Amino acid sequence: MSKTPVFVEIPYFLFLKIGEALGFQESQVNLSSPRNVFYVIEEFDSVSLQKLYFGKLVGCGQWKLKNHYSLPSRCYIGNTTMDPELSFLQANIAQADNGRLVLDPFCGTGGILLAAAHFGAAVLGSEISYHIARAKGKHSNLFYRILLHFLRVPFYAFCAA
Repeated sequence: MSKTPVFVEIPYFLFLKIGEALGFQESQVNLSSPRNVFYVIEEFDSVSLQKLYFGKLVGCGQWKLKNHYSLPSRCYIGNTTMDPELSFLQANIAQADNGRLVLDPFCGTGGILLAAAHFGAAVLGSEISYHIARAKGKHSNLFYRILLHFLRVPFYAFCAA
């Protein structure tokens, strides 16, 4: 398979057809700060264009979060500490965002709360186990240390244990 780029001029009528299919006849175009981003992927054989894929960018992955919040870099890990990937998945499902409150009634070491706080949500959690809530054994003041280390934002923590 050749790695040499092939440049082919796509007929103007093809762009018109795509615009008609998407209903963009009267839309304004702003290239400096676009609201929508579209991609065209062309599939060629050795001679000509075979297929044309057209798609809209709906989101970008945040794969770096998994490494940034990895378990070995945390101040305290309990016996039921949730994997960061699963925590961020749950925070996304809960639509954690600025101005939202996330309550985790069984927060343990705060994995879901940490993910929700990363997205800007106010977080509130409770834990029945005194040793988990007070982080007995390795470090004290669990939530303060975790939030200070990862988020670098001011916050208030309350513990009823």
